[in-house]
Amino acid sequence: KGAGALITTSGEDSNGIWAEGINFAIINRGHIRTSNNGASGICSGGDNAWIDTAADALITTFGIAASGIRSEGVSVTIMNHGHIETSGSGAHGMSSTGDNVVIENAGSIRTAGAKAHGIYVTGQAVNVAHTGSIWVSGAGAAGLYSDDDAASGVITVSETALISARGDATLAISVASADLMVTVNPGAGICGAIHAASGITVAVDSGAHACSENPPTIAEYKSRQRFLSKHCRWRSPKKSLCRRTRRF
Repeated sequence: KGAGALITTSGEDSNGIWAEGINFAIINRGHIRTSNNGASGICSGGDNAWIDTAADALITTFGIAASGIRSEGVSVTIMNHGHIETSGSGAHGMSSTGDNVVIENAGSIRTAGAKAHGIYVTGQAVNVAHTGSIWVSGAGAAGLYSDDDAASGVITVSETALISARGDATLAISVASADLMVTVNPGAGICGAIHAASGITVAVDSGAHACSENPPTIAEYKSRQRFLSKHCRWRSPKKSLCRRTRRF
């Protein structure tokens, strides 16, 4: 899907992009918008897949169980560098239920629904790297969540990451399995409780700014992308501005 392209759906279970099979890639550089129950932005049921949203990409969903990105396959890599926003109960930002999965969130995720988690994972040998921003606000929602007590792998929250559980949400991280190891690097912004069966391998040393910052609106995100597009190209004479511009 090319830069600037728009996909909209309004029917129940009408995903913006849907794929199944084996050995394929989905790359989103535009805007996907869905507005009904079960209608995820990107839905994949295939194995050995690569799913990627570019830095200028947007995924917005409105509906119950309408996740931003949903994958049910094994040996899948899912990467978000853009902005995902969901409104609806059970509408996760990024969701994976397969084994041998790599998830990276270097962009921003915002959910507003009961049990609508920022990143939801189950399965064996999962590797989650969170370096961007997650805001959740619905009852029972967590920034990073796994209720699979047999799950295994690693979850890493970098020093540049932010997780904010606001409103009715109280959990920044909730992991049920002792075999799913959680590392929160010092400097990460954490607003909310952390429940991890394995314990936390690195103690959180900060987090106040996560509670005070507001998530970006869609308009603010688009304005930021226009600024980066204009000023932050390779070899830009204003590249110092890019380094100082905080990722949402």
